[in-house]
Amino acid sequence: MSTSIYLAFGFIAFIIIASLFISWLNSYKKKKEKQKQLQKFEEFVIENNLTIDSKQRFNKNIIGIDRLNYAVVFLNNTTRKFLLVRLREIANCYLVKERSKTTGHINHIYLKCVYRRKDKEAVIIPFYNEKNDDLHMMLRLSKRANYWTKRINLYREAAWLKEHRLTA
Repeated sequence: MSTSIYLAFGFIAFIIIASLFISWLNSYKKKKEKQKQLQKFEEFVIENNLTIDSKQRFNKNIIGIDRLNYAVVFLNNTTRKFLLVRLREIANCYLVKERSKTTGHINHIYLKCVYRRKDKEAVIIPFYNEKNDDLHMMLRLSKRANYWTKRINLYREAAWLKEHRLTA
């Protein structure tokens, strides 16, 4: 075999090894970022004396529910802010699918939690954004949003019943 064939094999081997290394490095960074985010979430939970028994991660966001204290915690990764929603204060929570007026395609999917007090602004928990998320993820994220709507409303009603049984 000639030298040019050895050089070609060497070059191909170098490209394969380099691409594997870059792939490994990217997955390592994603794993570290995920661990950091989960740690921030756990720190917030501990600071607020919550006991999150169910949580879910999607689109680098985390949502969790505390059944004992009737609270929902949401970490929005784009704004890097936490939302703490006390379910006793919520009148209703429902799923919203915003559509484009021109095309009719879904642009946003989010939960809207409306407070009992009219002076408090409603809480928006985003699940899908057409600009940031892949189209093929829309159905999965819509199902997750529907799941969390049901859970929030279930524990919201339980909180309301518990509050009114104790006062009655």
